[in-house]
Amino acid sequence: LKNKDKHINIQLSNPVKIPNFNNCVIDAYTLNDEKIHIEYIDIKSQCSWNGLASGFYRDFLSTHFKELKTLDRYSDDKYGIYFYEINDEKFYFIALYDVWDDIFILDYTGEIVSKLNDKFHIIEKQHQLSKKLDKNMLDEDMINQYFYRESKGTVPLIF
Repeated sequence: LKNKDKHINIQLSNPVKIPNFNNCVIDAYTLNDEKIHIEYIDIKSQCSWNGLASGFYRDFLSTHFKELKTLDRYSDDKYGIYFYEINDEKFYFIALYDVWDDIFILDYTGEIVSKLNDKFHIIEKQHQLSKKLDKNMLDEDMINQYFYRESKGTVPLIF
């Protein structure tokens, strides 16, 4: 992950990468591990989000994590960080912004967030989120219509 000129590395113990498919994406995958859940979406140039991508992802989280409560949030020109709580368990959601691709990260331990921004801290083990997300946004695009695809214009036929 890039934070201006600073690279952030994190050691994963047992990552599982799952490719995701959609007619509006060039490349998309979900990467799951004990510490994180990453969803990467690189959209095609003829497609666009029907709204703010991070807002869609926050709604997606609310659907899958009932009683989600926002404790804190921070944003700048490259990313947004949201600190959430569910039944006394906590985790971070990070949205990384770019022109065509978006990266959404659930940081279950706070390790990535603490390296990305000194304002936040690592979550104590007893308060970490025990339920992990096993869904991805693209599987729910048909229902929620996250993307808008430009249609090719019609050309009148002249005889």
